[in-house]
Amino acid sequence: REGTYASVAGAVGSCIICDAGTYTSVTGSTACSLCPESTALDDYGVDVTRHDDQSDCKTCPKMTVSM
Repeated sequence: REGTYASVAGAVGSCIICDAGTYTSVTGSTACSLCPESTALDDYGVDVTRHDDQSDCKTCPKMTVSM
């Protein structure tokens, strides 16, 4: 499912929601992608719908940086 990954390709039923600062829009992914520079995603792997597209990464507020 988009927004999740499995440590082993093809693993069924063991998908994990991407961590904070990461997303994946690819079903069957074995890793999540980091949000682009100057953006952040602050959900800590709770809501899968907040990790399923790069647009979930929001621009950092002025005078702040993503870590």
